[in-house]
Amino acid sequence: MGRMVEEDVLREITPLEERIIEQVARGRRNAEIAEALNLTMHQVRQRIGILLGDLGLPDPDALVAWRQRCPPPPLAVRITYRRNRLPLAHRAKRLLRFQ
Repeated sequence: MGRMVEEDVLREITPLEERIIEQVARGRRNAEIAEALNLTMHQVRQRIGILLGDLGLPDPDALVAWRQRCPPPPLAVRITYRRNRLPLAHRAKRLLRFQ
C-alpha cells in the first residue's frame, strides 16, 4: 500500500471564492450568499468547505480572519500603448530605401 505524502502546492483564490469570502465577511448566511451570487446552497457550502480544507482552517470565521491577514494581491493590468504605425508594406519600403 502507498503512503500519503504531504506536498506544498500554490493555489490561487478564484474570483468567485473572493466574492464568497467577501459575503462571509459581511456576516451573510449561505442562503443569502447563494442568492446574491446566483449559486445554489450546495455550491456555496461546497466552495466554503474546499477553501477551509485547502487552507487548513476550522470554520468560516477563521477564513475571514485569514483574508484580513493575507489580502489578495493587486490585479495585474497589462496596458498596451497604441502608436500610429504604418502598415507593414510601407515600413518595409522605408527600410529598403535607407539601405
